[in-house]
Amino acid sequence: MKYRYVLISDGAKSSCRLIHRFMLHRTKSLTVRILCAFLIILTVVSLTTIGYCRKYRAHLRSLLREYNDEDQPICEYVFRGNLSWMDYRVLNRIRLTENGGYGNLTNRHTCEEFKLIHRQTVESSKEEREFPLAFSLAVHENIRPISRLLRLIYRPHNLYCIHVDSKSPQVFYDEVMALANCFGDNVIVVNRSESVVVRWGHYSILEVFLLCSDKLMRNDRVKWKYILNVSGQELPLRTNWELVAALKAINGWNIVENLGSKDNPGRWPNLNFSFPIHWSKGSFYMALSRSFVNFHRTDSKAREILSVMKAERHLMKHPDELYFPTLVYNPSLGAPGACKEYYLSSKSDPRAQYVGRYVRWSHEHCISGKNSNGVCLIGLYLSQFIPTRMEFFANKFREQFQPIAYDCTEHYAMQKILREIRTKQLDPNFNVTFYSQLYCSEYQVN
Repeated sequence: MKYRYVLISDGAKSSCRLIHRFMLHRTKSLTVRILCAFLIILTVVSLTTIGYCRKYRAHLRSLLREYNDEDQPICEYVFRGNLSWMDYRVLNRIRLTENGGYGNLTNRHTCEEFKLIHRQTVESSKEEREFPLAFSLAVHENIRPISRLLRLIYRPHNLYCIHVDSKSPQVFYDEVMALANCFGDNVIVVNRSESVVVRWGHYSILEVFLLCSDKLMRNDRVKWKYILNVSGQELPLRTNWELVAALKAINGWNIVENLGSKDNPGRWPNLNFSFPIHWSKGSFYMALSRSFVNFHRTDSKAREILSVMKAERHLMKHPDELYFPTLVYNPSLGAPGACKEYYLSSKSDPRAQYVGRYVRWSHEHCISGKNSNGVCLIGLYLSQFIPTRMEFFANKFREQFQPIAYDCTEHYAMQKILREIRTKQLDPNFNVTFYSQLYCSEYQVN
């Protein structure tokens, strides 16, 4: 390619000299002058293009060398921010790395190797072991990101429930079973005969969580303190130890978003209840205390609300975004850990921040240009802010979309885990006081 550009450049110079002689001795035609100017411009553009191509190739080789390095210094480069337009162009060329083992976890050696983080066994602190967590995972496709997610959040003393969408093929269900068997018997997979046909925006989304939370509550082996629900398109921004520290700091509150009741009144159930109620809407991704989960399973008012939502299961009313926010932000209902005041979640007020998820909605404009169900996909632009975020998880990723964003977020989480193993303490930059100062951490129903 470079040779072709040189030919064009030399040809333009020769042509221009000939035309110049012709201009001086034959004619001063305007057409010839324009032609000469055009060839000069073409020469300049050609030389500029050659320089750009050389710089682009060199930049690509440099970044690819860093990307293939196990320590991935390229991720620190991304997290520093201020990427140039050439950085974006080059980094977008980097495709998904092919790490083996995701589909062959039935092999014991492959399984044990996969669970390691940079060839190290993950260890848990005493504080973590004394404060076990439960996780509810809803998945429907692609075993690879689910495997990578579980590797980051798995601890032997925790409890996990995975629900596979009933619409998913049997081969995918078998892969999830192999993944669960690889990690241990504290990973429960909902039986195929019990699994739900999941439809976005319908009651089935909530039903999956209720199914898993019931199984986790009935488990006598692990008396978990909080349950967190996660999807297969997320990655953790906090280590397990940091999650424990943050959840202890919120003083029994439940991490649930509150966006109020002004939007979408058509989603409210069409029924008058036997008690006063103020509807609240929020994200379905949350952290609920064990006592709160027991409350919503047994309390008559909570069951009344749920029964109405279940009766409208054929309607796309997004009850998953309504049920728990309403219980948490109606203190008169008496739910443990409910907020005593009606604080709306706010990005501008740190004490009212929703820390469940780092997410950008499509109505806020997706810099990446891609969204799924109204949520911007996290690409290079959003990933540069990962180290500064205080949320528990980031949503949402697609491995195939700007995969370096996914890889570097995973790398960030792994490095935090390795630092804890090495130092036997939390990251000194982790601000646990931030969580204790959230409004509802201080003002909640005990």
